[in-house]
Amino acid sequence: LYSDYLFFNQGDKSPESFHKGVSVVLESLKTCLAINSLRHCLYKPPSSEPEFHIRARIGVYHQYLKEYFRVFPASQILVLKLEDYSKAPAEIIQKIFEFLELSAFPPEKLSNITKSKNPANSRRTNDSTIGPMLPETRRLLQNFYWPHNEQLGALLGKTFNYNLDEIN
Repeated sequence: LYSDYLFFNQGDKSPESFHKGVSVVLESLKTCLAINSLRHCLYKPPSSEPEFHIRARIGVYHQYLKEYFRVFPASQILVLKLEDYSKAPAEIIQKIFEFLELSAFPPEKLSNITKSKNPANSRRTNDSTIGPMLPETRRLLQNFYWPHNEQLGALLGKTFNYNLDEIN
């Protein structure tokens, strides 16, 4: 969420403004959830979201995946973690090809793809001086996402329960 904020926010950015935005957006979501379903609140973002460039709703993965699973059989859906791709892009690309029942990608071409020198979504030079998010912001987000991570783990298995990353 923090990298999303840094990448899409063209205005002034700081850990403090991120904290303020997270606080406002999470409070808006809490207010929405008091009278509406989770689905409603995720698909109708709080009015404060564009102002602060905080898209907390996009991290509630289980809700969006449930929508897909209602339409498509689980056997037709491959869910991957960006962290896994970042660590082993060639392995993940091969996994995608296997899932799609395509012939293996030629290793020399795969090497050209995975050794990109300038990733398109890397942090901008000006943003590299902005420090990490504040510890209190991290706690707010952990508390918000905790039940959603539990549901994601129940849906996809414990490797997708990000709460376990926090414990370990």
